[in-house]
Amino acid sequence: MVHCNDWHTGLVPFLLKTRYAEDTFFAKTKSLISIHNAAFKGIYNRGEFKVIPELTAGRFPDLELDYHTLSMLKAGVAYADKINAVSPNYAQELCTDLGSQGMGADFQSRRDDLVGIVNGCDYSAWSPENDAFLPVAYKANKQSMARGKKAARRALCEEVGLPEASTPVIGMVCRLTGQKGLHYLLPILDELLLNDILVVIVGTGDPKIAEKLHETAARHPSKFAFVEAYNNRLAHWLKRHRIYS
Repeated sequence: MVHCNDWHTGLVPFLLKTRYAEDTFFAKTKSLISIHNAAFKGIYNRGEFKVIPELTAGRFPDLELDYHTLSMLKAGVAYADKINAVSPNYAQELCTDLGSQGMGADFQSRRDDLVGIVNGCDYSAWSPENDAFLPVAYKANKQSMARGKKAARRALCEEVGLPEASTPVIGMVCRLTGQKGLHYLLPILDELLLNDILVVIVGTGDPKIAEKLHETAARHPSKFAFVEAYNNRLAHWLKRHRIYS
């Protein structure tokens, strides 16, 4: 079994069913593609696939947006043996034009092979009792939680350069994209920071969004911190273990 994720690996199922269809080594190999976000389709000009002669020598309508452009996500959806979405609801949304970002027909044609599985987490890594990223582990009782969360809050503020205060800390870890609601947050962020709070945002993505967040952080250095990076330690401090006084 080959497990592919999103458009980046969409050509793997295609090659298994074309170039390697008669290869005895791959004779029993099946493929699964997991779809996290159909908005990102991996669209390229046909001429950019010169290293894959199958795509330049013939026509593959299931991959094409038009004669000149191909989508790697469409390739994965068309040729994978099974398709997985990150939730049952998202699997249903993918069968609509709106929810699939225009690929509704592609997913509808594979409806029998499309399933949704609810996202989960590894509790051996995310449980506050044994999370290696937490400065102080804690259990599900008031005294232990207060001690553990206060230590995490103190470490967080020190890490991102915010003052240690008794005000609530609001944290967000995400890709910087409009789909995450940042186009709603950005216009009101200055007004939000007039309140007695601290805000920390960690993520990477759209450079225009990142620029605006950096500008906001410069205007409110004692109340808002933006970390433009993938930082697993901060993700653990912020996302799973809410930091409040």
